[in-house]
Amino acid sequence: MSALLCLSLLAVLAAPAAAQTLTANPDGSYAVPEDWPFTPSGLYPGAKFRLLFITSTKRDGTATGIATYNSFVQNRAALQPVISPYSSQFRVVGSTSAVDARDNTMTTGTGVPIYWLNGNKLADNYPDFYDGSWDDYGARTEFGAGTSATSILTGSNSNGTKHTFHLGSNAVVRSGSLIPGANPLNSGNTPPSSSWHFYGLSPVFKVYAPPPAELSLIWTESIPPKPTPPPGQTGPSGREVAKKVKEGDGGTRDVHFYVRTERLHSSKLPFRVCVSGNATQDTTGNPQPEAGDDYQLVVDNAV
Repeated sequence: MSALLCLSLLAVLAAPAAAQTLTANPDGSYAVPEDWPFTPSGLYPGAKFRLLFITSTKRDGTATGIATYNSFVQNRAALQPVISPYSSQFRVVGSTSAVDARDNTMTTGTGVPIYWLNGNKLADNYPDFYDGSWDDYGARTEFGAGTSATSILTGSNSNGTKHTFHLGSNAVVRSGSLIPGANPLNSGNTPPSSSWHFYGLSPVFKVYAPPPAELSLIWTESIPPKPTPPPGQTGPSGREVAKKVKEGDGGTRDVHFYVRTERLHSSKLPFRVCVSGNATQDTTGNPQPEAGDDYQLVVDNAV
C-alpha cells in the first residue's frame, strides 16, 4: 500500500546580492524590495520615490557650511535601522549662502514622488514639492513616528533657492511651516541662534523587480539496502530490482527541489514537499535539508 508523506517547510527566499546593496543603480537610485518596510503602499517594481522626515531633535542655524546640516540629518537617519544603511545619502532641505536647497538635495527637473517616511505622499514630483504647498502635512520623524513640530529651518525660498535669510545669516533665518495650507519652506523668520527642526530627504529609491527567486533544496535520504533472500528462495527479478533502484531502495541519494516565486520576499513562505510511495518520517530527525545561504528551513510536523 502506498503512502504520502508531506513535510511542511518554511523558506526565506533572500534577495539576490545586488537587490539591497549600497551601490547605486546606473540611474543613481537605490534598489529596495517591494515589501521593504518603508516602500509606500501601492508601488510596484520599477516605481521610484523619495522619503522625507523631520528631525526629532533640534539645532541652531548659525553654521555657514551646508555639510554641517547634512551631517545633522544623516546622524538622525543613522538611528533608524531600516534607513541607516542609506543615511549618508540623506540631505538637508536647506540653503546656505553658497548652496541652494534644490541643488543640495538634487531636486531639479521633474523628479519622482516624495513621501513622508512611513507616511503619505506629500508631492507628486519636484515641481510639486516647490509649489508653495504640499498634499499632506502629516509630518514624520526619522523613526517614522508622527510629530507635532510645525516650524522647520530651511533658509530657502519656496522654489528651493537660497533666501536672503539663508542658513548661517547673521540676522534671522528663514523657516517653513507645517500648519496645513502654509508654505512648508518659506513662511517666517527666526533668530539663527534658536534651535529648530530640519527636513531630511532621502536618495531616490527604486522598487526592485527581481527575476523569479529560485530556491534549491538538497535532501539526503538514507535507505536501507534490500535484504538478501534466504537460502532456497528466488531473489527479485531484474525488473523488480530496476524498479526498486529507481525508487532509491538502498544507499543514499540527493533529491533537489526547486521553488520559484514571481517576486522577492523577505518573509517566510510556507510550502510542502511530498513523497509518494511507502514513506514514513524518520523519527530521529532525518532526512534533513542541508543548510543554504539563500534560505532557512524549518521542518514542521508531518501530515
